[in-house]
Amino acid sequence: MIVSYIYKCIDAFCENMESVIAELSKVSFKHDSNRNHARILLDQLESNLYQLKLHTSLNDFKTVDIDFGQSLYDFFRSRKEKNDNKQVRFSFSDNLDEEPHHIDIASDPEAREFMVPDCLKIMQLVPLQIASNAYKYMPDHSWLEVELKLSGNRKYFSFKNLGPQTENEETEHIYDAGVRGVNTDGIRGQGLGLSQVKEILQLHKDWLHPLISVSSDDEKLLFNKIPYSLFTLTLSFLRNGDANGDINSENVLTGFEAVLPQILFHNCFEIYESIYDIIKKLKTTNERGLDNWKSNINLMGLYMNEFKHDLIIGEYIVDRDIDALLEGYDVMVAPRNTIKMACDMLNEYFYPDLTIDHRGKMRQSKRAGNTFYQLIHSLLDNIFNSAPKGSSIIVEYFEGMIVCHFDDEIEFLKYPLIPEILNNDPYYPIEQDKIHQTLPSIYALMLDKWGYELKFEAKKLCLIF
Repeated sequence: MIVSYIYKCIDAFCENMESVIAELSKVSFKHDSNRNHARILLDQLESNLYQLKLHTSLNDFKTVDIDFGQSLYDFFRSRKEKNDNKQVRFSFSDNLDEEPHHIDIASDPEAREFMVPDCLKIMQLVPLQIASNAYKYMPDHSWLEVELKLSGNRKYFSFKNLGPQTENEETEHIYDAGVRGVNTDGIRGQGLGLSQVKEILQLHKDWLHPLISVSSDDEKLLFNKIPYSLFTLTLSFLRNGDANGDINSENVLTGFEAVLPQILFHNCFEIYESIYDIIKKLKTTNERGLDNWKSNINLMGLYMNEFKHDLIIGEYIVDRDIDALLEGYDVMVAPRNTIKMACDMLNEYFYPDLTIDHRGKMRQSKRAGNTFYQLIHSLLDNIFNSAPKGSSIIVEYFEGMIVCHFDDEIEFLKYPLIPEILNNDPYYPIEQDKIHQTLPSIYALMLDKWGYELKFEAKKLCLIF
């Protein structure tokens, strides 16, 4: 159920973002440096969206051949920045005893050997996850070395890069979900990468017989006072997989259904963060008078808020973990500014026919979670979307309360609060076609955890601090 929900969210987000990219591509810059930088960033954005869309066909059990070399090459090319210069290069040997020689993955005939046959489509994520891990942890101006050796009926891939040194006891648990080395503080990540790779390989055990191992050298190099060492990940597969058996076997299906939601959420959040970083750079690529550039970047921000909100809600529905909604830490927010900004943006881009009147003052800041803006944005978006065209809205601010008055009944505000969700009952079923109806209850649960209260009627919404 949740997989199809995520697929819908990905499809809608990618379609919206691609329409904005098309508009941004039409913008004419006066300066070549700005034009070139914008083109590079837009290419990176399109590459991230492509990687995101890869995830919407993973539950197809038709086997395909996966080109590890091309996937790794494309990943690094899409993220190439002149200020970090992280790169990938490839070597090949048709014998375990021979020293591999460097090859051009785009043109040399040996590049064909980097293909892994008879894979479920979910195997596409393995080279992307390896590339993502390497890129995240390797220092600037360094390489990911990818070596392929052939021996008998097996292929041996070695992926080598400098990374924060791991101790022996850490390496023993490196496949466990959530495990990250002590030297990775300050590097964004959730510790799910190699756990994810191992689970995907496990799905192929009956016909590709994959093996995985990791090691970290004892020799240390210091970068920014952090000890780094050479990290090596080795994978091996049968050269010609035997996929004649039943790919839809009960074991494969059971394992697939268990790992897919976790993989989807992990990767969607990772790609979201990458896109967020690109948009921050796009914001600084501007010239005086290019209002359409700034306007479309702001529109991207709205689509980003919607996508993150959908991911947060979906992850909560799967795990019923309130921390998935609150994202773990508190911040100080200015409720009046947050609500007015969300109203203004939604009014300008999506609901220009609405009339919104802000009244009163609210000077105090309040403590809330760092998902507060996504909550407010999505709450207002759902309300505005179900408001009759031409509706008038009055938003009144007091020091301890915000009240929204509507001159028409709002369909979204008619959904009753659900006691089981308010009590965070992990066994209460949420059906896919009724997720929208549960959102008021989920929003009320989030606000309650921050110490606030949400009350509403068909024509009135009240947020009490």
